[in-house]
Amino acid sequence: MLEEFFGAYFNPDWQLDAVNASEVVAEYAGHTPLNQIQGVVTSLRELLAEPLDEQALHDLLRQKYSSYYDPRQAGTTMRAWLTELERHVASGDGSTFPRMPRSSC
Repeated sequence: MLEEFFGAYFNPDWQLDAVNASEVVAEYAGHTPLNQIQGVVTSLRELLAEPLDEQALHDLLRQKYSSYYDPRQAGTTMRAWLTELERHVASGDGSTFPRMPRSSC
């Protein structure tokens, strides 16, 4: 489930489709069936339950899930960003997701 989410919404060209990560979450929430959103939320919770350090999380997101968003560029950790991501995807509304600026890989 996370492969599809990150690969589709945080791919190498994600910044061509959105100004920031907040817009990506809003786009996803506005165009995705509830059962898929619930699947992503469950998968994010499972990922966050893993005892991985920051570098391992970053590597996993890039290598396994093809995510090209780097929250370190926005001054936050991967775990903190994933926690906020899970919370806002679960709410079904990206409009309150922290306005994180564009970041590079």
